[in-house]
Amino acid sequence: MQMGRPRTRRKDLPTWLHWDEGRGFYFYRVRRGVVEYKGFGKVTREEAINAWVKLTAAKLEPAKDGTVAELIDEFVHREIPRKLKAKALVDVTAKEYKRQAAIARGLWGAKLYAITPTESMRADVLRMADVGRYIRGFEGLPGAVAANRLVAFLSAVFACAMREGFCTYNPCLGVARNDESARKRAVTQADRDAIAEHAPPVYRMMMRMTEATGMRLTDLRLLRVQHVTNDAIDLKQSKRGVEQRWELTPAVRAILAEAAKLPGRASSMYVFPTRKGTPYTEQGIHHQRQSALRAAGLEGIQHRDIRKAAINEAKAMGENATDFAGHSDAKTTKKHYLTEPVRVKPIR
Repeated sequence: MQMGRPRTRRKDLPTWLHWDEGRGFYFYRVRRGVVEYKGFGKVTREEAINAWVKLTAAKLEPAKDGTVAELIDEFVHREIPRKLKAKALVDVTAKEYKRQAAIARGLWGAKLYAITPTESMRADVLRMADVGRYIRGFEGLPGAVAANRLVAFLSAVFACAMREGFCTYNPCLGVARNDESARKRAVTQADRDAIAEHAPPVYRMMMRMTEATGMRLTDLRLLRVQHVTNDAIDLKQSKRGVEQRWELTPAVRAILAEAAKLPGRASSMYVFPTRKGTPYTEQGIHHQRQSALRAAGLEGIQHRDIRKAAINEAKAMGENATDFAGHSDAKTTKKHYLTEPVRVKPIR
């Protein structure tokens, strides 16, 4: 991709994505003889980058030899398909890797990579100092976790490159990541009831199903009728590939019975389909949730906060919170999901 002059501000944005501070919106602009412009409006940084990824996906030029873009393309076109074929990677992670690849390519693709640690002293290669400056640019700010994830992806790219013999230096190793803390937004039952009261039917049912089972939004969007038997829901999680079997309790049966009456369901393979019978997109459900939040006078509540509340409730009821969440590691559950204080019984 053709590069412009080095940025002096907003170095956290990929090539040709800009922020107009005066008017408060993001836009894409590139000059190739004539000006090409696309405004993204008053959206979040993450939404602007997602829009940038879609817009530039077809505009990427072939990577030059010796550049970081070459390593990223090698990872996308060879490593990801290999991992998918070996079932060492699930589809949702592969999709996220490809999204991150476009961002990483825009940020660092034009840089050369150091073949050996000795070459990492050169100013024209991607160095640990460059990656460290990127990470520190988000310290204590929104986007800190996303920056960690992007650097983790870049580290995986270089680890692959080292295995394939491209280089023996990984500029991400040794870079301190931003501190990550679990979201503290507590969602009360009153909050959930208010959202359900104002939500469109589909999101209300999805939210209630998450309350009952702790299912992720992606798994609900893509839940198929064939996964539901007479006495259980058999689910293989899209994120971790963990297989779960959910008993059909009265509450779950009631949700499924209501879902069976949705427009489009008669000709659809999905439990919660659109009117056309297709699965809802993540953005489509996002808009339904935001609409319900505004109508309920609430803000800052994400679907994963409802999942977190369900996991904490399961633990309080004596369930195994890790099994309920579908995690393979109890440390993940404890660090990111269990927010309720430990109950202690007085000895007197």
